[in-house]
Amino acid sequence: MSRAPAGAGRNIRGAVGRRDDVSNYWSIHLPHLLQPNGTLAPFTGRGLRLAQYWAAIVAQASNYDEPTTLRCRRRPGRKPCARLLTIFFDVDSNDVLWFCPVCDDQGRISGWEDTFWDNSELTESRSG
Repeated sequence: MSRAPAGAGRNIRGAVGRRDDVSNYWSIHLPHLLQPNGTLAPFTGRGLRLAQYWAAIVAQASNYDEPTTLRCRRRPGRKPCARLLTIFFDVDSNDVLWFCPVCDDQGRISGWEDTFWDNSELTESRSG
């Protein structure tokens, strides 16, 4: 088995959790995807696309005054789903929850507060 060269990018598998009983469920702790300066870690390929997608979900969720415009990323049957996501908060943990009503892609993002994608202060300053 060959190994990727050093510096070839991080593998996202170790940074997120998947539940085996629900194949389309993602459990993400956003700080696991970040560098010490708060930017996304240097993932490559699919890992980078997923990290950017989850960061966009946080940005959309924390922008309380705006309607959801983020579309599903999945391609069931190799055809784009592209349905608008349903995004909301867990009232107990304040985690961001999302799901696609068509293909059932879904997940939970914790640790999003005070990251670059947290727009909650921007929303509060506009309403105040």
